[in-house]
Order: sequence, then C-alpha cells, then structure tokens
Amino acid sequence: MNAGEEIKKIALARAKLMPENLNMAIGGERLNKEALIKHIEQEDEIGQTIMRVDLEYLKDLASSSIY
Repeated sequence: MNAGEEIKKIALARAKLMPENLNMAIGGERLNKEALIKHIEQEDEIGQTIMRVDLEYLKDLASSSIY
C-alpha cells in the first residue's frame, strides 16, 4: 500500500467516525457525512482536499504544533 492509499484509508476511517448529523462546506458545496465519504472514496477534487487537510492535521499533531 502506498502513501496515498494510506492517507485515503485514514481519511475514510476518520470520516466514518464523525457524527451522523455532520454538515460542512468545502468548495462552496454543503456536505453531510455520506457525501464526505463518497468524495473521499472517489478521490475527486473535494476528496483530495479532505485527504490533504487530514494529512496536514496529522503532521501538525505529530510535530506537537497542535495538541
């Protein structure tokens, strides 16, 4: 499994743990939990943005930039 697949796997796991009533907006599009997971699975522009944000969050967490 390459790094991109690992990031996708992590992003999907994090999304699946989110509450069912989740609502957010990315790129001007309102997303619920189901749509969020769909975009990650499809690896479209929104899905890639979500994965990039998750990766940056994990990097910051690992470097103790956030806690």
